[in-house]
Amino acid sequence: MVLLLQLLMLISCSTQYNKSNKKDTELQFRRFINRQNIIKLPTRIDLYQSSYSVIFPATSDSLIYNESTTMGTLGILEDTSKFYYAIPMYPGDDLCPLLYVFSKNGEIIDKSRLIVGKYGPGCGSYVYGYTTINKDLKIFTQDSLAQYFCDSIGNEFKDSLTIFITTQEMAIMPDGKVKQEKEIEKVIK
Repeated sequence: MVLLLQLLMLISCSTQYNKSNKKDTELQFRRFINRQNIIKLPTRIDLYQSSYSVIFPATSDSLIYNESTTMGTLGILEDTSKFYYAIPMYPGDDLCPLLYVFSKNGEIIDKSRLIVGKYGPGCGSYVYGYTTINKDLKIFTQDSLAQYFCDSIGNEFKDSLTIFITTQEMAIMPDGKVKQEKEIEKVIK
């Protein structure tokens, strides 16, 4: 009988802890959402910058993203009818934007890079790009690389320009998943 009572108390405590923990997590998510800038649609994010105007993360934001490397959040997209769409920035050669899709109670539905990331800087090369997000939640990302011939001591020969362009189209589906629709690569000499 005593064993049965102890078991029932243990189950009750466990259930209470789970309910309390879930409530704390949802409250933490609400605070996170309320701190964010609202990003109007359509929007354009210029890529390959060393700094952006971000909301720096609170210590609890690593729990929101389940990762500890976020450098801050640009904001959330203005369309919050079904989901929350947050754009955190992660470190790399430059800050890299990602898109996180959250359910209304803070569960991560999907995440996707908002950068193609095929090209990197080097002697004789210049990387640039942008991402646009339209009102219909279609996403267009373009990464480009202008590359000159570069000799072993770093001299660039401007008459040898080649431009590499990669575009990627994505869409946020009705279930909140991000779907890559197509990727196109071009080379211009």
